[in-house]
Amino acid sequence: VSTTLYNAALLAGLNVVERHPHSLAVPYVEPSFDAMVSDGNADLRFINATGGRVYLAAAADGKRLTITVYGRTPAFTVKRVSKTLKTSDPGYRTVYDETIEEDTVTLPSKPSLVSTATVEFYVDGKLTNTLPLSRDSYGGVMGIITKKPPESHK
Repeated sequence: VSTTLYNAALLAGLNVVERHPHSLAVPYVEPSFDAMVSDGNADLRFINATGGRVYLAAAADGKRLTITVYGRTPAFTVKRVSKTLKTSDPGYRTVYDETIEEDTVTLPSKPSLVSTATVEFYVDGKLTNTLPLSRDSYGGVMGIITKKPPESHK
C-alpha cells in the first residue's frame, strides 16, 4: 500500500517529505521506488503544493491496488527513473539432506544492491527539471542449495 501511494504521489506532482525503503528490494516496483511504513519508526508523508485541493481514492480487488489522485491537472508530466549503481550476489550455501532424491535450489539467492531514484519533469514533451529523490541500499539473501550427501559424508 505504501509503495503504491508513494508512486501515486510522485506521479501527481506532490512533494514527498518522508519516505523509507524496504530492507530488501521488492519485486513489484523498480529499486528506490518502494516505500515502507512501520508503526512509530517510519512513515510516508507528502505535501500538496499544487495550489489546489487533492482527493485520494483507493480501490483493491484482491490482486491489485489502485490509488488515484484527483485534483488540478499539472502543467507537466512526471517520469520516474531508477538506476542500479551496484549489485553483489551473496551466493549459496549447501545443506545436505539424505532424504532427497536430487539436488535442488531450496531458496534462490537475492543480490544486494545500491540504487538511486530521480523524477524528471516534462512540459510539452521537453525535459524541464530533474529532481533527485534517494539513494538506497538493499540487503541480499544468501541462497540455499540442498544436496544429497556424498558417500564420504555418510
